[in-house]
Amino acid sequence: MIEAALQLYSLDVSGNGQAVALNQDGSLNSPANPARLGSIVALWGTGAGITTPLGEDGALAPLGPLEALPRPIGGARLSLLADEGGAGNGEILYLGAAPGQVNGLIQVNIRLPDSNNSPNTTRLSPSIFVGRSGEVSNVVWIAVRP
Repeated sequence: MIEAALQLYSLDVSGNGQAVALNQDGSLNSPANPARLGSIVALWGTGAGITTPLGEDGALAPLGPLEALPRPIGGARLSLLADEGGAGNGEILYLGAAPGQVNGLIQVNIRLPDSNNSPNTTRLSPSIFVGRSGEVSNVVWIAVRP
């Protein structure tokens, strides 16, 4: 069986550092424009493994409905680590093909926790585990504020 190893995109294309992320209002996430705790953030990556339905190489994912978009088999879970060591529970709202984009580009919409163990947290690092994979996705971060 082919295991998934989802890797999230970073702004500097190194695979580490500031994630390619949009805040709930559609603006680019950055230290100057952080996401509020409790809001939704969209991330992108690749390497989610086998999807259902299967995506055709080189084809564009449908625009919708949501149920028609390829999604990784086996489900996914999210772990968030704060720069100050604490973290709250986030939630994966959607993980699947990016609508209208080439198959293999994965969009992940997450809801950030409402609060954090540390009031000084300015960054959260999401790790997404797909299927049975024990692989931790690369180390990217999103800027946050209370």
